[in-house]
Amino acid sequence: MSKKSQNSLYLFDEPTTGLHFSDIELILKLIQKLIDDGNTVVAIEHNKQFVQNSDWMIELGPFAGEAGGSLCYQGTGNEKD
Repeated sequence: MSKKSQNSLYLFDEPTTGLHFSDIELILKLIQKLIDDGNTVVAIEHNKQFVQNSDWMIELGPFAGEAGGSLCYQGTGNEKD
Protein backbone atom coordinates (compact mmCIF):
# COMPACT_ATOMS: atom_id res chain seq x y z
CA MET A 1 0.00 0.00 0.00
CA SER A 2 2.44 2.61 -1.17
CA LYS A 3 -0.10 5.08 -2.54
CA LYS A 4 -2.41 6.66 0.02
CA SER A 5 -6.06 6.33 -0.92
CA GLN A 6 -9.17 7.90 0.57
CA ASN A 7 -12.89 7.48 0.10
CA SER A 8 -12.50 4.06 -1.48
CA LEU A 9 -14.56 0.95 -0.79
CA TYR A 10 -12.62 -2.25 -0.18
CA LEU A 11 -14.54 -5.54 -0.27
CA PHE A 12 -12.85 -8.66 1.12
CA ASP A 13 -14.28 -12.17 0.77
CA GLU A 14 -13.04 -14.34 3.65
CA PRO A 15 -9.60 -12.70 3.88
CA THR A 16 -8.43 -14.96 6.74
CA THR A 17 -8.96 -18.27 4.93
CA GLY A 18 -5.78 -20.33 5.20
CA LEU A 19 -3.91 -17.80 7.34
CA HIS A 20 -1.96 -18.52 10.51
CA PHE A 21 -3.21 -16.74 13.65
CA SER A 22 -0.26 -14.32 13.56
CA ASP A 23 -1.09 -13.47 9.95
CA ILE A 24 -4.67 -12.64 10.96
CA GLU A 25 -3.29 -10.02 13.36
CA LEU A 26 -1.29 -8.55 10.48
CA ILE A 27 -4.28 -8.35 8.14
CA LEU A 28 -6.37 -6.74 10.91
CA LYS A 29 -3.70 -4.03 11.26
CA LEU A 30 -3.64 -3.46 7.49
CA ILE A 31 -7.43 -3.18 7.34
CA GLN A 32 -7.40 -0.74 10.27
CA LYS A 33 -4.89 1.38 8.34
CA LEU A 34 -7.27 1.48 5.37
CA ILE A 35 -10.05 2.66 7.69
CA ASP A 36 -7.82 5.22 9.43
CA ASP A 37 -6.94 6.61 5.99
CA GLY A 38 -10.63 7.37 5.35
CA ASN A 39 -11.72 4.27 3.45
CA THR A 40 -14.64 1.91 3.97
CA VAL A 41 -13.98 -1.81 4.41
CA VAL A 42 -16.62 -4.51 4.01
CA ALA A 43 -15.65 -8.12 4.70
CA ILE A 44 -17.43 -11.43 4.38
CA GLU A 45 -15.85 -13.46 7.16
CA HIS A 46 -16.45 -16.33 9.59
CA ASN A 47 -13.31 -16.04 11.72
CA LYS A 48 -14.34 -15.06 15.26
CA GLN A 49 -11.16 -13.05 15.93
CA PHE A 50 -11.79 -11.03 12.78
CA VAL A 51 -15.49 -10.49 13.50
CA GLN A 52 -14.82 -9.31 17.07
CA ASN A 53 -12.62 -6.54 15.66
CA SER A 54 -15.34 -5.21 13.39
CA ASP A 55 -17.17 -1.93 13.96
CA TRP A 56 -20.47 -3.37 12.75
CA MET A 57 -21.63 -6.87 11.91
CA ILE A 58 -24.53 -8.15 9.83
CA GLU A 59 -25.32 -11.86 10.06
CA LEU A 60 -27.50 -13.42 7.39
CA GLY A 61 -28.97 -16.89 7.57
CA PRO A 62 -29.98 -19.05 9.17
CA PHE A 63 -29.05 -21.45 6.36
CA ALA A 64 -27.58 -21.27 2.86
CA GLY A 65 -29.40 -20.89 -0.44
CA GLU A 66 -33.16 -20.37 -0.45
CA ALA A 67 -33.34 -21.05 3.31
CA GLY A 68 -30.94 -18.18 4.02
CA GLY A 69 -30.83 -14.48 3.45
CA SER A 70 -32.78 -13.41 6.53
CA LEU A 71 -31.27 -10.87 8.92
CA CYS A 72 -30.31 -12.86 12.03
CA TYR A 73 -28.21 -10.23 13.81
CA GLN A 74 -26.79 -6.76 13.45
CA GLY A 75 -24.61 -4.94 15.93
CA THR A 76 -21.01 -4.81 17.02
CA GLY A 77 -18.86 -7.89 16.75
CA ASN A 78 -18.23 -7.87 20.51
CA GLU A 79 -21.94 -8.00 21.36
CA LYS A 80 -22.47 -11.22 19.38
CA ASP A 81 -22.08 -14.43 21.44
